[in-house]
Amino acid sequence: MKRLGVELLLVAMAVLSTVGFIVTYIIAVLKGHVTPDLPYISDTGGKSPESCIFSLICFCLAFIVAVIVFIRYKHIHHYHQDTPWMRRLNIISLILGLVSAAGLAIVGSFQDDLVPIVHFIGAFMVFGMGIAYEWLQTLISYKIYHANLTRHIGSVVIVIRLVLCITSTILFTVAVVTAMLASHFRGTKVDSTGNFHWTKQDGGFALHVTSTASEWAAAGAFSLYFLTFHPDFRRIWPEVNIRLRHAEDSGAITESTPLTI
Repeated sequence: MKRLGVELLLVAMAVLSTVGFIVTYIIAVLKGHVTPDLPYISDTGGKSPESCIFSLICFCLAFIVAVIVFIRYKHIHHYHQDTPWMRRLNIISLILGLVSAAGLAIVGSFQDDLVPIVHFIGAFMVFGMGIAYEWLQTLISYKIYHANLTRHIGSVVIVIRLVLCITSTILFTVAVVTAMLASHFRGTKVDSTGNFHWTKQDGGFALHVTSTASEWAAAGAFSLYFLTFHPDFRRIWPEVNIRLRHAEDSGAITESTPLTI
């Protein structure tokens, strides 16, 4: 029987983020909280009841991403921690990845229409630090490959990671710039649902759609990047050892016998 490894975490993250945010989008549209014209991801979780699902998804994703980042750190530490530069890159990468995961929790806790500053800080942590994590992991992969420290990552995987890094960076930049321009051209129009409703008559509508589309695409590229860890993670599987307190009497099996779950 094939042993399942931690690569299932990568699949879980991709599926949860894709299906989860589509569900909140559908609920938000049906409730009339957003227009169908591709709102921001955060806007699909700005009102109740979809905000409850959105928060739950963000917290679950934050936990999964943090675990993935830590496993990746331990993997590099265990097999490729033989030079000072690798140790430094690995630690910095761990910090960036955990900050990005914390940003997901912040985004899920503070809605953008209620606490916009905190929400935007969390969003920057997710995308900004997440993209920095991608670039650093790509550099680490390149160093490992050319130092002949692994036979499980080919040049194709490194190229894919590099392409995803460039794509994520461009998409995030476009999303931020066009969002600022769209807000400027729209002015201060606010309705009963806040700033979530955009119409084609609004100034900067095309820029707004460009920004939202770029955000969704950047989130997709982020998930795809984590899926490139599959060749590394499929050779890692979890094992939990529980050691009970030593028994006073002797026997074939005592309470000091390690239990593997």
